[in-house]
Amino acid sequence: DPTTWRPSTSFIDIADEIVAIAPLRGLLVVFGKSTIWRIRGSVPPGNGPSNMIVDELAPNMQGTTDAHSITYYANALIFANDQGVWQTDGTSFKNLTEKFGVQQYWRNLVEQLNAGQSKRAVAWQHRGYYFVSLSYTSGVTSSYLDTLVFDLDRGCAYRMSNMNFLAVTN
Repeated sequence: DPTTWRPSTSFIDIADEIVAIAPLRGLLVVFGKSTIWRIRGSVPPGNGPSNMIVDELAPNMQGTTDAHSITYYANALIFANDQGVWQTDGTSFKNLTEKFGVQQYWRNLVEQLNAGQSKRAVAWQHRGYYFVSLSYTSGVTSSYLDTLVFDLDRGCAYRMSNMNFLAVTN
């Protein structure tokens, strides 16, 4: 009921800067820059007794720096961060860069970035392939690093260095 909504009590506090929120099978996954949270329940706060539960989904995992890296595949979310490319079903995580043998390559790409540069990880999923294009900006200049393609059905990854994407839409 919008007439009973109170801004002072109708919110959920997350202890991080929110980068993205993605729905996943009856819950919300909240990506911060340094954490990932899960919100479960159906009655939000401020409208009587709330049944919403907020818990940190991955206490030892970095969130994401770019909402454009998050896609859906097979009832799961796939996203990128400095540590790699990950898949989550809302309870557990799979490190796809490690599983597909490109963990060290990913870390080498991320290490090329300096503190003053803004990272971009633009991704999309198409027919079982997760494409992620990495770039950075320094001032007003954008520079392309690389594009990796994860074949989610076959469990392998490869480079496509001729695909420079700064934005996509699914």
